[in-house]
Amino acid sequence: GYKLTFQSSTFIGEFSTGDKFSGKWNVDPKARTMYFIISEKPAKFTSFDHSIFAVLKDVKYYKGDSHTLELHSDKDNLIRFNHER
Repeated sequence: GYKLTFQSSTFIGEFSTGDKFSGKWNVDPKARTMYFIISEKPAKFTSFDHSIFAVLKDVKYYKGDSHTLELHSDKDNLIRFNHER
């Protein structure tokens, strides 16, 4: 699976291949907007990894609760993450 691990202002992402990427994130909870600044990119991508990475680079807003996080780059493109238990 794919992972995003959030710290107070940074994040680490991991593709199913184990390749990692990282950077900073910011959120406005009132407007439900979010963005990522990616500083470390993975060395290689599968075509599906590339699709996920493209949405992450362009995230504009989010939806979710304590179980699910949807990151939207526009109304037609999103990634849904479930909380790992």
